Amino acid sequence: MLAASEALLHGAHLATAIVLFCFFWRDWARILKGVGRSLRDRGIDPDDADAKLGWLLVVGTIPAGLLGLIFEHALRSVFASPQSAAIFLFCNGLMLFGAERLRRRAPGPDPLLPDADARIAARTTWRDALEVGSAQALALLPGFSRSGASMAGGLLVGLSNEDAARLSQRRRARP
Repeated sequence: MLAASEALLHGAHLATAIVLFCFFWRDWARILKGVGRSLRDRGIDPDDADAKLGWLLVVGTIPAGLLGLIFEHALRSVFASPQSAAIFLFCNGLMLFGAERLRRRAPGPDPLLPDADARIAARTTWRDALEVGSAQALALLPGFSRSGASMAGGLLVGLSNEDAARLSQRRRARP
């Protein structure tokens, strides 16, 4: 029974990633071309927002990936109970409440950079990417929203609400 529910959960996550990838496919093609240019040139051109955004997404994936690999067994066994899921759902609610308070104070989109990807690449440092990725790692705990955690992380590093949401969806649809 557990294997069937786990397969459904993985299927739902895969379907979500496919839908988001299809929705953002033009953006992903642009970002992947930027990463390819940076690999070819062995560096990121300061004016190449697509290359920087691609590498920011890679850097931001590292914390959750490492924590997931290191603590996979512990996360599965310790947090599999309904009681722990209920506690983490409550904590997720607190995180989302805090993110809403951050959203109200967040800066608006920069009118000088009308393209959201260019704004994200310009405003986000490598350290910011690691911090957003670390926030997203909260979603390894049952009951935590991956999108909510990465949006909260984006707001914490100073992105606008719109840019934090866009970055969060990019992270979910990564190829």
